[in-house]
Amino acid sequence: MNRIVLGAVGALTLVAVGLFWWQGRAEVEKGAPPPSPEKLAADPKVLPSADISGMRGPAPPEASELTKEQQRFFRYDRNRDQRISR
Repeated sequence: MNRIVLGAVGALTLVAVGLFWWQGRAEVEKGAPPPSPEKLAADPKVLPSADISGMRGPAPPEASELTKEQQRFFRYDRNRDQRISR
């Protein structure tokens, strides 16, 4: 019976300490000052523009010369010795 009462008191103590710690951390954020307002652009509806006429993207990937069977084989041939040892 003593152990049950002691366990219940210990559990309630841990819960109380946890709530106290949780509320104490919330108070730190509560008193933070608001951020300073940033200056807005002259017209916020105008979108920036860029000239992209001379730009080129990366080259597309080249297909390998391997057949489907060779691709499946090389997936399992880790050290490229033409043998699959599992």
